[in-house]
Amino acid sequence: MRDEESFSYTADRGQYITIVVVFVVIVLIEGFAIDALVVFLVHNTVVKAVVIAVVTLVHVTILAFFSAPLRTRHRVGSDRLQVRYGIDRLDIPREIIAEAIPVREPLGPFDPVRAQYQPDKERISAAFSERGEVLIRLTEPRTFRLNRSGKPVTAVLINVDDRDRFLTVLLEQRVPPYAPARPARRDD
Repeated sequence: MRDEESFSYTADRGQYITIVVVFVVIVLIEGFAIDALVVFLVHNTVVKAVVIAVVTLVHVTILAFFSAPLRTRHRVGSDRLQVRYGIDRLDIPREIIAEAIPVREPLGPFDPVRAQYQPDKERISAAFSERGEVLIRLTEPRTFRLNRSGKPVTAVLINVDDRDRFLTVLLEQRVPPYAPARPARRDD
């Protein structure tokens, strides 16, 4: 994507950090407990090392998964909007964006953890916080893969830190769905 502009969405981290800190503490306590049990109950050194390495790798992967939204940004390019939300990515062609409107919708307690499909609204919610929410309506239902399954989507809810700039860039750089044909000029 050429001529793209990136937009962060994690300025308001309060709700996310609260959930993640509690979960990280639980993961660390569980990891230490499993490691302690392995150290005391497994006598084969090779098996002990492998089990501890696997448990550590699983916990590091979980921690990386939860820190991913803090490192990603949405991108607006000339031909598409790329919604990045942690490990999830949606590529929305600009020509199917009917409108993008500022909204303020309450999020559930676990909504910031991962992008989710909301079947009752036929939309994907990828809002990190209630600050700077934008509802993007599509011209037609489109199937996007999210959490390993594809669902028909008519709208996407996201948030950005600089909503006004995002809307300006998204709506001004729109590529029309079709280019009107120009009649050929004859210079006879």
